[in-house]
Amino acid sequence: MGRRPLAAIAAVVALSLTSACSGTGVESFGAPSGGRTDSTAVTTGAALVDAAAWHGPRRDAAEALVRARVDAITAGDEAAWLKGVTDPALRAHQARIFEAMRAMGVANVVLTSIEETVSPAAVPADLPTSWTTRARLEYRLRGFDDSSRSFALDLTFQAAPARPAGAAVMRSRPADRPQPWDLPGLVVRRRPGALVLAAGGPAVADELVRRATKAARRVSDVLGSAAPAVWVAPATPAEAARLLGREDADLDGVAAVIDGPIGGGRPAVADRIIVVPTAWSALTGEGREVVMAHELTHATTRRSSVRQPPLWLSEGLAEFVAYRDVRLDEADLVRSTIRRLRTSGLPSSPPDSADFEGSAEERAVAYGLSLLLARTIAERHGSAGLLRLFGAVNEDGTVPPTVAGDPEVLTSHYLRTLLGTDLAEVVAAWRHRLSRLSEGND
Repeated sequence: MGRRPLAAIAAVVALSLTSACSGTGVESFGAPSGGRTDSTAVTTGAALVDAAAWHGPRRDAAEALVRARVDAITAGDEAAWLKGVTDPALRAHQARIFEAMRAMGVANVVLTSIEETVSPAAVPADLPTSWTTRARLEYRLRGFDDSSRSFALDLTFQAAPARPAGAAVMRSRPADRPQPWDLPGLVVRRRPGALVLAAGGPAVADELVRRATKAARRVSDVLGSAAPAVWVAPATPAEAARLLGREDADLDGVAAVIDGPIGGGRPAVADRIIVVPTAWSALTGEGREVVMAHELTHATTRRSSVRQPPLWLSEGLAEFVAYRDVRLDEADLVRSTIRRLRTSGLPSSPPDSADFEGSAEERAVAYGLSLLLARTIAERHGSAGLLRLFGAVNEDGTVPPTVAGDPEVLTSHYLRTLLGTDLAEVVAAWRHRLSRLSEGND
């Protein structure tokens, strides 16, 4: 989930991604493409060829070009990648995309489907016309992804009905969410356990590499290991929102977000951790390392996840790991939470999912409450007990059917069977802790 640092460490951070370039067929986020690719001129008196009359050859030509480009990535063949791309601006843009994909280690690219979304106009057989096709593909990042991520491209082709095999690519743009290679000015740093993809320049990339190494040590100290992680640093919050398929406002106050396919009893093994430039720049160095350790904890635990734990448990564990070595009084870490306790009183139960979706202040309170819950469990049952509880809820596939479907019920089941306690006892100890904090001096 998106990480918002607690009060004493830092403020807020967000994330995004995009591509940009000008000229025919090259599309920046939110900007129109440069030139016309449709053909409206019709030769006087010439017979028109309807789109349906050459649908098959047209489809074959488009698919052949897409497959050639897919094969080119695997082979590292830039000439084959640029085959059929004749517009100079688009060729330059696609050459940059090719270079970025190769630097990232893009592999296992597969075309999964292709369909025409905009059919060509009826024109004489020798007159070029254009149509648009949506190609859906999958890929992995070599050394980091254990399963595939999907993406889609809208490709505009141009050809004459009499010569479909001579089709040219006139435009290429993300059909929905862009990918890291779409970032303008992408800088790639590959290290053992960390792949950094930064649009903010070499200094940003180098800082992320350095801090990713520290975050991995912090996570390994608690969890025993840290997953290999892909860190993406777009240049603007708008780019981050596009990358995530979300609205800009959704990321207000967010330090970083983990994103990747998960669900259906399968773990997430192709995650991206996206760092948001505005909030990130407001953080101290220690605050940045807290954020990165938090998200890396998620990335690590999601690799063995077969179900979603309660958010208070998953966010609480991530906070527990991230703040473990931070030398600040607990009251300073949860300042927003204490303010809420003093105005609203003690909560009767752990925060639910809605508490993590409110305003920035409400989210900060939910994170603070979750951290204190995790610390309460760890103080009573040790860090190992907290990890045993989380591991069982997150990945144990042998639970009775009567408790398997509800994360809260499942957590209560493991509190009893693994730790010899129950949620009521944990909540009582947690409320006592909250009471002490709320009664303390500022």
